[in-house]
Amino acid sequence: MNRLREYALKVTGDSKVRQQLEDIFYKSIALTGNQLIRKEVNYQYDFHMMYLMSRSAIKRLNDIRELDDLYDSVYDILPDYGISQCYICVYDEPVLNVEGKDFEIPTSITGGLLYHNGIKQESTVFNTEGILPLQYIKQQERYDFICMALFNDTHQYGYIIASLDAVDLLLYETLRELISNTIRNTVLYRNRIASEKVLTETHDKLLLLSLHDELTGLLNRRGFYQRVEMLVGEAKTNKETFTLFFCDLDKFKDINDTYGHQTGDEAILATTEILRGLLGEDDILARMGGDEFIIILKNMTQKAKVLEKIKLIKDLFEQNTISMKRQYKLSISMGYCIYDHKQHNDVDDMIAVADKRMYGDKAYKRRKDDVQ
Repeated sequence: MNRLREYALKVTGDSKVRQQLEDIFYKSIALTGNQLIRKEVNYQYDFHMMYLMSRSAIKRLNDIRELDDLYDSVYDILPDYGISQCYICVYDEPVLNVEGKDFEIPTSITGGLLYHNGIKQESTVFNTEGILPLQYIKQQERYDFICMALFNDTHQYGYIIASLDAVDLLLYETLRELISNTIRNTVLYRNRIASEKVLTETHDKLLLLSLHDELTGLLNRRGFYQRVEMLVGEAKTNKETFTLFFCDLDKFKDINDTYGHQTGDEAILATTEILRGLLGEDDILARMGGDEFIIILKNMTQKAKVLEKIKLIKDLFEQNTISMKRQYKLSISMGYCIYDHKQHNDVDDMIAVADKRMYGDKAYKRRKDDVQ
């Protein structure tokens, strides 16, 4: 501009013409400067708006835990970015990046967001040979697309294809990074939920094992005390009562020594089956260890009824020995204790009473056998 001015002034001798030329050059410089300033201002405005849009998108995508929510959010922000077509395609599972090894794109992929001129299509699964399903590529139209991998340092998640009509090319990399990070977060969240589910299931199994007998599936000693503490607490509060039976198989050691431990286990399982058949919904049956069992019947509080129940149980064991044609006699000794909140501080007091009566039952049987 300065060279042109110097040349024009040099070849012009008329002072009026020279003054007019000076005015023209000064105005031209002013106009050019204004255009550059406006361009810079517009650029700064566009950059500021892009920053605000990106910050808003980051805030929105940070809270996303499901891919469908990601697609909905991207669908909402694409018009602000000025992108008319966008296709987000995600692999069923992330593919690990292995250094020094060529990346092999999976044969199948899910088109999660299929966005075309403001219309969101249904997600679909398609073969990756064509990058996009044919129905989304119209032969009569010309397209300028950019295709970018969705990835982080360790994994490939899929790819994004977008039309080249955004307000600024920097937005594509921003969008790619936002979507990649969000997919990574959804994968981490999904894995965390799966891990928590496994931990919960494992915890429940271990808890079940810690409270139940492995052979019979009945409550073990720990499970019994945990359950009965609540029962005693309710009985004290409501002044209710219940009956505890302490049971012990007769000559169980002889069964093991004579016929083997497998037969001993069969005797324990047969005992469990018989006793379990006597339980009501709120009653308790536990294997306290070895050949010892405890039964708690809530709706049995009268001594006469208790003694009738003991006779019934012993009869059932005798019938089982006959019907199963056992090589040994399956029988049981029993003692009982009816709960009284004035007499019994806890369940151990009741067990002591029932245990003493059970040993009295065993002693009676030994004396009877000796007489015979």
